[in-house]
This record gives sequence, structure tokens and C-alpha cells, in this order.
Amino acid sequence: MTQSAHADEQFPITTTRDGKKVKYYHHSASPAIWVGTVLVTLGFIVGAIGFVAGPNLLLIYIGAGLIVASFVVTLILKALGLGHG
Repeated sequence: MTQSAHADEQFPITTTRDGKKVKYYHHSASPAIWVGTVLVTLGFIVGAIGFVAGPNLLLIYIGAGLIVASFVVTLILKALGLGHG
């Protein structure tokens, strides 16, 4: 069995409600969710550092921007078929 065949068994293809074929990710462990979670976490960390260190408004705004960007990136990745449902 090749590695790609093993990957296909781990993430089988499924069809969404609107008829698009996407990979099924168990418990929403999809690349879109992981990227969104990492970006939100980084945004909160940067914002918290900015809040504690001063407050440093530039860091607070960068953190807020990362949080907003995480939602946009997650939606884009889901639209590309890298998310669940």
C-alpha cells in the first residue's frame, strides 16, 4: 500500500449538502480549522502582550488584525475544500 492510498483511507471523500466533494476530517481536524485556531491563538497572545506591556496599542491592533484574519483565512480554506462541511 502506498502512502497516498493510506492518506485516502484516513480522509475519505464525502459530499456536502450543496453537492461539493470534499475530504471528510474526523472531529473537524481539517487544515482550515488548524490554521484558524493557530492564527486566533497568536492574535490573542500578541494582543495580551500589547495590553500588559504598556498598553502598546500597535501590538493590540496587530493581535486584533490576526484574529480577524483567522476568520477570513478559515472561510477561504473551507471554500477551497480544505474544511469540513
